[in-house]
Amino acid sequence: MDTKRLSEVFADLRNLLASSNSGRQWATGGRIREQAKSAVVPSQGYYYGVSGDEEIKMIAEESQLAALGLQNEPRLRRRNNFACSTHGEATGTRFELNQVLQTEQGIDWMRGRRCLLEQGAHVGRKVTLAHKEMDGLTYTVIRKSRHKRTIVANGATWVTLDREPDKYVTGYPIIIFE
Repeated sequence: MDTKRLSEVFADLRNLLASSNSGRQWATGGRIREQAKSAVVPSQGYYYGVSGDEEIKMIAEESQLAALGLQNEPRLRRRNNFACSTHGEATGTRFELNQVLQTEQGIDWMRGRRCLLEQGAHVGRKVTLAHKEMDGLTYTVIRKSRHKRTIVANGATWVTLDREPDKYVTGYPIIIFE
């Protein structure tokens, strides 16, 4: 190519690029953008998008389970009776669930698996806190709490109870869903 033709090509390219305002459609022009309005249908109570912190936590938990490859694992429902182990010493009213220790007949194949609950399905359910003698699938209950606790909230891998566990108890904590 000769220099004249090359300069014409560059001039055409310059004109093509100069005429487009790249990114203009995303610029605010110095104005403050209005807050996004949540679309609400008041007569039916529907909200589009995330409605609160609890929903964000549940979505994050489901994303974490998907990353671990557990999104299609079976979930324990409210009608199931089972016992599961929890993380070490629980502080407060929130318990992280580990492993299914005992199940009712019909779902005994879940024994030894990761304890996954249906999210929000166990709210209002009464459970018993207990402590077992040694770690592992087999267990002997050393001490059960006198009073049943009520589940206030639950995700797939955790439950929040209405009261804290009894203080100064030794052993490995378990939760019995009856």
